[in-house]
Amino acid sequence: MESIASLLIIPQSLDATIALLFSKFEELSNFTILHTDSVESIELTQYDVLVTDQPQLLEKANLCNLPIILITENADIADSISKITQGYDNVITYAQLELLPIMIVKAFIVKEYKRETIQADSIMRLSEQRYRRLFENAKDAIVVLNGRNKKIVDVNPEFLELLELDKYKIIGRTPNLITKAITPDWETILAELSSKTTLRVNNVKIITLCEKEIIADISAAKFLEGGHDIIQASLREITERYRVEEALRSTVLQLRANEERHRMLSDQAPTAIIIVDTASQKIEYSNDKTAAIFGSSITNYNFYQIFSNASRAREILETVIECGVILDHEEELVIKGRKTKAIMNSELTLFAGRNVVHVLLDV
Repeated sequence: MESIASLLIIPQSLDATIALLFSKFEELSNFTILHTDSVESIELTQYDVLVTDQPQLLEKANLCNLPIILITENADIADSISKITQGYDNVITYAQLELLPIMIVKAFIVKEYKRETIQADSIMRLSEQRYRRLFENAKDAIVVLNGRNKKIVDVNPEFLELLELDKYKIIGRTPNLITKAITPDWETILAELSSKTTLRVNNVKIITLCEKEIIADISAAKFLEGGHDIIQASLREITERYRVEEALRSTVLQLRANEERHRMLSDQAPTAIIIVDTASQKIEYSNDKTAAIFGSSITNYNFYQIFSNASRAREILETVIECGVILDHEEELVIKGRKTKAIMNSELTLFAGRNVVHVLLDV
């Protein structure tokens, strides 16, 4: 079986006695026994347990966190207690050597436990330090609540800056007391979270105690930490983005209203009207008067299809895009299968938020 531990024995004269004991103790079969009389050349960190009759090795072993079992000629209770408090893990006499295997196994187990505990503590400290660093430097505003009473236990600097608050004034308070108004309110948000582990609420409207208006997306989660229920909520401010989106929505609605009004007026106009999209060069709109002239609607036709010379249609669009307008230009169109002269007035304008050429047609 592969060795999992090493045992150092000093002096070498102890080796034969201990080897005999080990041969009768199965639990020590995974130990490799090393022995030496040369103390100066020993690197104790390479070993798991030290058995010796030399008290002078105690300080060196302690520096290496190496369990040490001291063998003495005789030891009463008081003497043993004294040596253990000095740093020895066990003290036995030569008459008690039959207990040595058990002591070695116990010392190794204790050493491994301490090592694993130190590693776990180190990992935990690093994890806590990493979390704290992320928490403090986060661009989102973060508030941590006690999951039981919903009181604030921690906030990061971004949260204080966003809501214009002092930390010492809000720790221990409930969230509804740190804003003048919030829609939806904190009670509603936390009540919805009670039946979930995570929750996201978009476009939350907040008025701070300083009358500052904020729009934020809130992401909340609940979890256990140290046996306690914790709620962590992150607020990502989107005030500027929300205002831009609202302005865009308003513009789109206005454009749609204008488009509908334009269509209504165009449909009622006594003049033939054609609207051509400059990008696709397709006719996006033609009114009833235009349909009467051509015999049917020409909406969705390519602009060049109504001309006897297709290249002339492209020239007109290019000139209007460059100059903005062409007045009273005479063109030869194909109307009901025949070439027909027509007068056009063409102007670059906006229609439904896009550049189009607005054409008035007189045949």
